Amino acid sequence: MSLAQSIQAQWDIGQSIFTIKDRIIELVRAGSEDDVQPQAILAMEGLGAGIIVHNDRIGEGKLALKGGESRRMEKLLLLVGLSGGGVARLMRESTPCIASFLLAVACKTCLTDDETGAILYEMMVLRNVLQTVPVFKEQICQFVGAISGYGYSILPTDDFNKIATVVHENLHYNGGELYGGELVQRLDAKSVAEVLVRTFEALQDDSVTKVTLDGNRAGIWLVSVFLWLRPDDTEVKLYNRRIFGQSGSRLEITLFSESISEPGDWAFSAWHLEKNISTVVVQAELEPFTMHPTYFISHIPLGSAKSYIALQYGMSPESLEDVGRVAAALIDVVFECGEFREYRSNHSSRGTSKPYKQVSFRDISQAAYISKYHTILELFGWKPEATFVSSRQAAIVETFKAWLLTAEPSEILKAGSEDVKAVSGDVVAALIAVLQQVQDQYFKDHQVPLLENKGLKGEWSIFQAVIHITVEALYFSICDRFPSARPFRPLTHFNLSQNAKVLWRLLFHELPNAQGCQLDEYRIEAIKAMLPGTPTVGETDLAVESNGCVAFTSPLLQVTTNRRACYAVSVVPGTLRWGEDNLPFKNLIEIEAQEFYPSVALFQLSALVQPFRGAEYLGLEAQADLFGAHVQMLVSPSGKTLKLSSYIKPRAESKPPSRSKGPLIEVGLLASIRALVFAEHVSGHSITALGEKSLAEAWQERNIFQQIMWSPMSLSGSLQLADGEVT
Repeated sequence: MSLAQSIQAQWDIGQSIFTIKDRIIELVRAGSEDDVQPQAILAMEGLGAGIIVHNDRIGEGKLALKGGESRRMEKLLLLVGLSGGGVARLMRESTPCIASFLLAVACKTCLTDDETGAILYEMMVLRNVLQTVPVFKEQICQFVGAISGYGYSILPTDDFNKIATVVHENLHYNGGELYGGELVQRLDAKSVAEVLVRTFEALQDDSVTKVTLDGNRAGIWLVSVFLWLRPDDTEVKLYNRRIFGQSGSRLEITLFSESISEPGDWAFSAWHLEKNISTVVVQAELEPFTMHPTYFISHIPLGSAKSYIALQYGMSPESLEDVGRVAAALIDVVFECGEFREYRSNHSSRGTSKPYKQVSFRDISQAAYISKYHTILELFGWKPEATFVSSRQAAIVETFKAWLLTAEPSEILKAGSEDVKAVSGDVVAALIAVLQQVQDQYFKDHQVPLLENKGLKGEWSIFQAVIHITVEALYFSICDRFPSARPFRPLTHFNLSQNAKVLWRLLFHELPNAQGCQLDEYRIEAIKAMLPGTPTVGETDLAVESNGCVAFTSPLLQVTTNRRACYAVSVVPGTLRWGEDNLPFKNLIEIEAQEFYPSVALFQLSALVQPFRGAEYLGLEAQADLFGAHVQMLVSPSGKTLKLSSYIKPRAESKPPSRSKGPLIEVGLLASIRALVFAEHVSGHSITALGEKSLAEAWQERNIFQQIMWSPMSLSGSLQLADGEVT
């Protein structure tokens, strides 16, 4: 008998609280506000009628749906965050809606909104909800995205981290290798839906005295779902030994049970008094195994990164600690030695100026990162000892820095074993070769090995994990405050390759044929790491929404000329909305001003700097803007994208100079940020009045002031040399 036939419809649309005439109008209005189909709300209510969760969770869900932090940018009519209106307002009035919302929240620890929506849709199919309220899967996915941000305030990340740690610490080793990678592999939507529906249906049946689930695949996530939704009557066993819950609980989940023959299967059993046991084996859709599997779950809570790496690579505890030690030291090295560069496109060989502008990694790191970077791996699950942080970590850092001064890593791209290259790619192989050389140097300096235990898979697996963990931690540097909902991205071939390129460019900026890590590239990769799932982020994106979170450049809230503050990115739960109606959008991009508003433009005026009147020194003071120019920003919607254009506008009574006097002045927020970051900031430097006058007189004698002009509205700086070289 199929599952769909075994489950009787337990909900009818007549039971809905939204079928009264006035409520139908509210339903349509709420759906329009969040751009979702109203029938999706009814379908979620129908699904929630079959999900029984703990009363405390219902209260938490109702409170979460009231909303939370939001930030409004009045001049742009932008709202970022949680409004508490729309479908969220309606859902908190219905207990079944809250129940389905809580299930979606439980899924969010490891799944994207689309993956969660697919599971909920398959559950609706099995429960016959769609016969009463027909909806498409895409509509359910869209609905989940609309309410996704409300779940971050109650996301059970702490529960997941605790479960992952306990399971990891109690798993068996086979010949020194950890066994349990399938615990963090994904389970297809139909299999998950069948397990969930069968379990919730059985728990609602008074004739069922006990429900048992035996399986492995996605086991940590599935355990976290039931333990969070039903904490009082869920027991969890590992190898038939209880690790969570109370003995005799009505729901019993066993990981690595002897009754499971295939790794991807889950066995469901409903126990009846004086009746036969009904047992069903849910067979998962298996995917072929590769060295870097693509079928690991989308993401996990950041605090479980250590356990995730252990399960993915089968690492021993000693090898896992090696990963933490080396990664922590490498994070310090980047903070002290890392550098961003921007190469000049119009640089000439004459003169002594460099062909690039540069800024250190330290100078653009935000205050939150600077105060935490030394022990930031605590957020990833490692617990470094104080003695190590103060001594051995410093020794590794000094060895690496000394190696950087003497090594010739231009040849390292050719190094590395062919096996490592085949698996990882040239840049990863080159970085592993670098770490191997640092390892040799460390042993020469200290007579102790850098790695205490290379494990069965060798040092290459340790160093791959080191590269990935290091760069994932570095990405926190752009955040004005650490986002609590940031996930950990799996160590896939693609993620590892991207992170290796970032690390290579940060460290080896003096190499021939090597380009420094560009700010735009780093910013894009960092934003991708901050948001759940695999968001698409472009060079012109000022704000991006993904899976219930929005990342946006901080100057949208407050314009600043501070180097650190202007490069900062904020990440908040919620949606990106615009206009008087607060309609939702997916991203905000910047376009060139002349594309959007070609009729308003000013032209660059240049004037010589004249600090003397005759022989009298007047000093160097900023000059007034003759045209009263100011920056205006316009926002235009295009589909689900908002386009922002910035331009300089004079006072109405002012007349811009004619077109024949100079080029158009382009105004852009991202270009301005880039210029500020790479500019030579002199704030904090001082010179005496007499010293300033003496220097000015010396420049006057050498005719230097005849070569420097004011550029009132130039993005390259306030002063400019006559030949175009910016100082």
